[in-house]
Amino acid sequence: MKDKLQLESDFMNQINTAQREAHETFSKTFNELKRFQEAISEAAVSHSEEVFRKKHQDTLDLHEENKVYELEIDYSKKIYEGEQAVKQLQKNRKRMLQKISVNEDQIAEAKEELSQMATLHANTKVNLEELEQKTFMVEQRMRKVTENLKKDERDESPGHSEG
Repeated sequence: MKDKLQLESDFMNQINTAQREAHETFSKTFNELKRFQEAISEAAVSHSEEVFRKKHQDTLDLHEENKVYELEIDYSKKIYEGEQAVKQLQKNRKRMLQKISVNEDQIAEAKEELSQMATLHANTKVNLEELEQKTFMVEQRMRKVTENLKKDERDESPGHSEG
């Protein structure tokens, strides 16, 4: 029995030693696992930070690119509005030139009509001057005829004798 007890005691000692060794191995393994997890965690955090920085930079780059596109759209819009304004100005200019042409035609017609009226007026004035001259001449003759008739009448009257 003593042997049995000794065997049991040895066996218990072996079990305790095995448990202690297992516990130590477990603790070492657990600590290594923790260190490994911490290392993995730090690497993961570092990787996540790097991914975040990259995505942040990509976002900034996209924001800048968006600004460029917005400027291009603004410039395109302004160019389009400028082209429309030029077209409108060209239409207005064409319409004004047409009105000027019509006005010039009307001016030419009016000048022609004025020239004809001036010629007619000049001819009428010449005719009037000729008629006034003829009238004056006729009046002069009539005065002479009247004077001559009065003279003849006086000469022929009974109270007047010729010698």
